[in-house]
This record gives sequence, C-alpha cells and structure tokens, in this order.
Amino acid sequence: RLQYFVNEGGFVERIVQNDVSVMELSATLKIIKDPTLSEMVEDAIFYYHHPHKRSRSTSLIKIWGAFERFKTLEEGNKSKSVNKIVTMMSSDSSDFEVILNDEFKYLSYIGNNYIIRHTETDKIPLTCDEHHDYLFQRCGSLLVLGLRMFYKDR
Repeated sequence: RLQYFVNEGGFVERIVQNDVSVMELSATLKIIKDPTLSEMVEDAIFYYHHPHKRSRSTSLIKIWGAFERFKTLEEGNKSKSVNKIVTMMSSDSSDFEVILNDEFKYLSYIGNNYIIRHTETDKIPLTCDEHHDYLFQRCGSLLVLGLRMFYKDR
C-alpha cells in the first residue's frame, strides 16, 4: 500500500486517510482573520502532508505555534486572553469550561516539556512518528473548535 501520492502541482504528499482533524483545520482557514495565524495554520497543514519524516516534527512545531498565537487573540496578556477564550468556547457550560481549561493547560504543559516548542536538554524528545501525528491532531482539534467559536459572531 502506498503512503504517498503526487498532487496536481507535481509534489509528493503523504496520504492521510480519514484524518478529519486536518480536513477540519483546512476548512477553518477561510474564517481566520489574523493573517499571521492563518499562515501558521497553512504551514502546519503543508508540513503535515509533506512526505519527509522530519516534516512531522515541523508540522507539530507549526501547529503548536498557531495554538500559542490563538491563545493571545482576545487580549495581549496570554493568561487573561485564554480565560476569555475558554469561557467563550464553553458556550455557558461550566462543565465544558472545566474540560477546555484542562485541555488548554495540558497542551501547554506538553508544549513546554516536550521537544516541540523548546529544545533545552531537559525536554522530552518525541521519538515516534505516530506520537507526532497524535499531538498534531489533538492540538489541531482544539484549535478548530477555538477558531470556530472565536470567529462565530465576528
């Protein structure tokens, strides 16, 4: 079974079957009003489909950067901005607000403690391609929800 194909532009892409999170992430590009964030998401998707194995870690770095930028869209101060974004994303459900708060905190923990955003020697390396894909999809899924809710009435 082939894992790659040549796209219409003549470039080799990795086949990502049934990857709803990447398709949903691509669909959100048209609603993003922040050009820098839009470019970051586009880059993350590009590297996610790129056939080179190193591109998986690059795609993860890019999506994590987009996640970090998203956290500051509501206000310059990241923690105040995240609180407002999480409240807005929860749609007045205090139970779901707890879930989203936990997810934001845990993804921030992962980004700060694994070699994703930081490369200090005390950071934990990701050595499995599937772990890169899992974390990309997890971060991307939260970003999709966040972007849809953030831009819903704007």
